[in-house]
Amino acid sequence: MTIANHLIESAHDLLRADSARRVRLRRADAAIRTPLRSTRRIAVISLAGGVGCSGVASRLAQLLVARRGSRLLGVDAGTNADFSALTQQAADQQGLTVLRPRGLAPIVRPLDWSDQVTGRLTEFEVVITDWGHRRPAIDFEAALDTADRVVLVCQADRLSLEVAVSVATTLGEQAPCAIAAVDVTKVGPIATQVASGWTALPIWFFPYLANPRTNRPSAKYRESLITASAWLIKAASGGDPA
Repeated sequence: MTIANHLIESAHDLLRADSARRVRLRRADAAIRTPLRSTRRIAVISLAGGVGCSGVASRLAQLLVARRGSRLLGVDAGTNADFSALTQQAADQQGLTVLRPRGLAPIVRPLDWSDQVTGRLTEFEVVITDWGHRRPAIDFEAALDTADRVVLVCQADRLSLEVAVSVATTLGEQAPCAIAAVDVTKVGPIATQVASGWTALPIWFFPYLANPRTNRPSAKYRESLITASAWLIKAASGGDPA
């Protein structure tokens, strides 16, 4: 094969891949808009601070309310109230409400969530809670009791992914769990791609947004958001979309 022919074949491969990606994204977008029979409760949580948990939770909330056109409650249970700061500017979107439960400042306990959110669940189709950094054996497990879908946020390096996969595999017995790997340290997507071979759990790679309020998400970030949102809405195994 000549160099020219090789380049042409490579271009065709890229076009086919791009076409397949567009098909996947269209299907994911259709899944995002699937009707639900009951309120979908989503927990976004991390095992460490500074991994971009609030940024992922905020973007997911904004995408879901924009694409579904239904009422969504975003609950800010993180220590620093970053979710409120990132999401409040979009709260004028039709159907998006942001709530910061009252608690023992700056901590919002799972008990505070239960007291102040449970009674409002029927008002919303989707409730997404940013729990931020939670500690196993202290409040991590209790936070998960508030959800029927879990997104575990970690850094995109191999060690962080090994821990996240181990934890997420265990959590899968409690609620369907997926992993959002945020590239805080700019290591690239290779470790995330490798980790995807360790487990059947969904793992999405998110480029890091240094300033989530002003930085425009890349095409890869948006693709991960769409794919993650579709997984959060669609049935796990013959589940509950109408």
